[in-house]
Amino acid sequence: LAPGERLDVLFDAAQAQPGDTVFLKSLSFDPMENEGAAGNMGGPGMGQMMAGMGSSRLALGETFNVLKLSVVSGERITAPLPATLSRIQPLRSEGAAERQIELSMQAMRFLINGRTFRMDEIAFDVKQGAVEIWRISNPALGMPHPMHLHGFSFQVLERLNSPPQLSDIARFGKGRTVSDLGWKDTVLVWPGETVRIAIDFSHDFPGDQTYLFHCHNLEHEDAGMMINFKVRTL
Repeated sequence: LAPGERLDVLFDAAQAQPGDTVFLKSLSFDPMENEGAAGNMGGPGMGQMMAGMGSSRLALGETFNVLKLSVVSGERITAPLPATLSRIQPLRSEGAAERQIELSMQAMRFLINGRTFRMDEIAFDVKQGAVEIWRISNPALGMPHPMHLHGFSFQVLERLNSPPQLSDIARFGKGRTVSDLGWKDTVLVWPGETVRIAIDFSHDFPGDQTYLFHCHNLEHEDAGMMINFKVRTL
């Protein structure tokens, strides 16, 4: 899970005993912050420089405890889980236009399709009610990017060229992991990876509407990795 991503988790404490302590833990991982061109600019990689701007005492990718649960005595509640927690109807994307979205960096600016953010600039138009497939690629940038879409949820269709730490847990077809299965508004794109998503641009608002698409790493967004796009009425 990256900044901006969410996951619903059901925790059953029935197997724990009063006095037990249970931790939700972030396991160690390779943050891949120095991959490709951005990690070979001379001196420290961009990821290291930006990590140094914060106040965290943790190294990138280090194991740490997220949440501590202290188990106390109480009434035992028996609540059997339903066989199916939710049903998600796949979007009909046959014949949908495929839009290329490429993440890059130039002169210390983070870019989307070669653009840096400008308040009054519209990067592209989408037709209201259309279904599009966005092919988001992170070909040579030196760190992962959690890409966030305003106004609409989407479905992850496929992951291509994922790093081993992700492909090793991809058990749901087309390179997808468990966190790719629900409705999403943020998807993490690793260095060298391409993620294909399907989006239905239906909405109930009158007239043309402007929305944002950006990286959810705050320092990347502030360095330009954000664009406006407009959903136009038919």
